[in-house]
Amino acid sequence: MKVDFELKIQNPNNVDATLDKLDYTFYVSQTDVFSGTTGKGLKIPAGKSENLTTTITLEYTKIGQAIVEAIRFKTASYRIKGKAYIKTIIGEFSYPVEITLT
Repeated sequence: MKVDFELKIQNPNNVDATLDKLDYTFYVSQTDVFSGTTGKGLKIPAGKSENLTTTITLEYTKIGQAIVEAIRFKTASYRIKGKAYIKTIIGEFSYPVEITLT
């Protein structure tokens, strides 16, 4: 099943930046539910946020595993882990990204 996944990307810096791509994995509790790469550039003005939409493919077996785990432990946490590739006027950088929701 293909689904559009939207991320809000924030640039806290004083200079404009271009997100060249974002490699990411989305976890529900400890289960890797989907992974992907945005693969397109997004210019983010200094101190601003922009929305980025990417299409993901969900596998029913992974979703099922995440649901079973959440029922078994009576809780679920959500995490996105990845690497952002940024282009700025002073060069290109990459850095790890991790967002956790409980």
